[in-house]
Amino acid sequence: MPQKRISRIAPWVITDNERNNARRYSDKWFPRMFTVMYSAKESVIKCMYPLDGIRSGLLDWEIGLEDFGSGRFTFKSTRNSNSEIHPATEGWGGFVIDDQRVMTFVHV
Repeated sequence: MPQKRISRIAPWVITDNERNNARRYSDKWFPRMFTVMYSAKESVIKCMYPLDGIRSGLLDWEIGLEDFGSGRFTFKSTRNSNSEIHPATEGWGGFVIDDQRVMTFVHV
């Protein structure tokens, strides 16, 4: 995904914390990391809604990519304790990425 497009849509997809964590790696990796975070959030949302019936958005979940090369990520809910809480407020998943596609899965 081109950097210009990422800059335009990033505020609606990733949190400041996610952006700062991703910047620990070189800028050339950021487009791939952004793609993984977007796909991972979509996987979490699609997994959780049938389980709890709570509609959530991309910013309701935070993705952790501590070691991008491991193909693994963590997720946690960003909703505060006074709002609706998903049954699983955190968990993990995995991903595979190449030059043309990304695939993510979630384990709850």
